[in-house]
Amino acid sequence: MRPDPYPLGMSKWRLLLIFLCILSFGCEDVVYRDGYGPDGQLPDTSSPPRDINGTWTDIAGDGSATTIVLVQSDNEITGTLSDEEGRTGTITGTIYGDRLEVTYTYSDGHVIYNAAIVDDNGMSGTFWSADGSRNGTWSATRVAATEEEEASENALPDPSIIPAAPVPQPEPDPPQTPSTIVYSGLKDIIVGISPLSDWFSRPFDVNGDAITDFDFDSRHLTLAFSPKNANASITDPVMGMMPPLGEGTLIGDTLIVPAEWSSSSQQIMVSCMELLGNDIGCAGPWTGATNGYIGMAFDIDGSTHYGWARMTIRGAARADLHDWAYETRPGIGIAAGATE
Repeated sequence: MRPDPYPLGMSKWRLLLIFLCILSFGCEDVVYRDGYGPDGQLPDTSSPPRDINGTWTDIAGDGSATTIVLVQSDNEITGTLSDEEGRTGTITGTIYGDRLEVTYTYSDGHVIYNAAIVDDNGMSGTFWSADGSRNGTWSATRVAATEEEEASENALPDPSIIPAAPVPQPEPDPPQTPSTIVYSGLKDIIVGISPLSDWFSRPFDVNGDAITDFDFDSRHLTLAFSPKNANASITDPVMGMMPPLGEGTLIGDTLIVPAEWSSSSQQIMVSCMELLGNDIGCAGPWTGATNGYIGMAFDIDGSTHYGWARMTIRGAARADLHDWAYETRPGIGIAAGATE
């Protein structure tokens, strides 16, 4: 076990150390904790560090031995220790070139600072207690691998042992391409079929930029769709109305004749009649439509984007806007019902 701190202060011990060095005709082997060498100069941090990975036997000046296991990562040193008295601890420090400084922190709280020069024969240097007093000298030699360990590392494979066949590994999934479609999720918004004599408009902001892209207009049990700001919807010019599209219909710059884009307002979807509160019939392209699609073209920052909206008409009582989606890439078409 390394001795406990001497009662004298650090500066007094350093003066005594220098005096003893002079009497012994040289200080070549003396290592100072703050200078890494007798010249008092800090190490050259550009020098590649010596490799000190592995197990070492640390012998203090009084002959006590400590086994240390060092793990080196470039200039950083970590490790563990155990001494003859059964104490354990941890090691931290640095090495630059051949100049090493590490701290032993024992499990009982005892702290020792160590400085050494590393060469082909091992390490040698001095150590201090926690208060900075010089406690003595130490050296360390690398523990050689046992004959059994070396034989195991150098052994040739046994030809009589047939290696196991490799276990087939599943093919990795191909990388997922991020979707360019923004989908609203299921909303089921009632857009209504108003019995009032004046037009009632419900704004529809497709991409959530606080700009109304379309209106759902309603009056006298009639529901119409109105593009805003030069936006457009797919209509049938023969019918003069906006028919529901089927799932999968391509909505883009090129449409299947006779469909065309129209920016006309109040494109009639359905018109119904009631008598004494009873639904007596509806007419229009969306009459009885379930999960029909509106084809939309609208502006985002000066570019045309395409999208769809899915709706169901429930007689003269109500109309439901289920969900919608649009393509984030300008000018790129989208299939009705596509969400990704």
